[in-house]
Amino acid sequence: MAPKPRRVYWDASVFLSLFQKGSTPDLEYQREQAIHLLEEAREGETLIITSTFTLAEARRGEGVPPLPGEEHATLDAFFKHSYIEAVPVDRAIAELAADYGERFNLRPADAVQLATAVRVNASVFLTWDRNFHRREAMKDAPIPIEEPKWTGAKQLALEETPTDDEREQAE
Repeated sequence: MAPKPRRVYWDASVFLSLFQKGSTPDLEYQREQAIHLLEEAREGETLIITSTFTLAEARRGEGVPPLPGEEHATLDAFFKHSYIEAVPVDRAIAELAADYGERFNLRPADAVQLATAVRVNASVFLTWDRNFHRREAMKDAPIPIEEPKWTGAKQLALEETPTDDEREQAE
């Protein structure tokens, strides 16, 4: 029997990083990390968990223009994949979110995301949102909060051959 995939919670900001326009090093890094983590989920190594509220929140991130129709349709399609579990917001999550909003000084949308992650027993909460990385405010968070970071190795293309300089350095 195959081992169960690791349950990883994605905040809306991680989904948004897949669609952000621009080519700054930060945006490129965020997009690259999200793509690698998405591939990991497609391969069955992890299960991405998020709130159904992410559909609304990721449609228009804070300070980010709304996703165009095509990209919003792509985001909607993500939630239909078997490697992404979208959890509906119920009363228990809403009540927990209200508590977290006060305790950690979180915006309501962020509090809903955190409450959902805790309620479903995710192993880690992944987010680019700076609000979650306030060290002092979030030190007692009920779940590890991390920036998305892919830790796998990049596979080298087999058809690439080392250059003369690379061969000399290896010797």
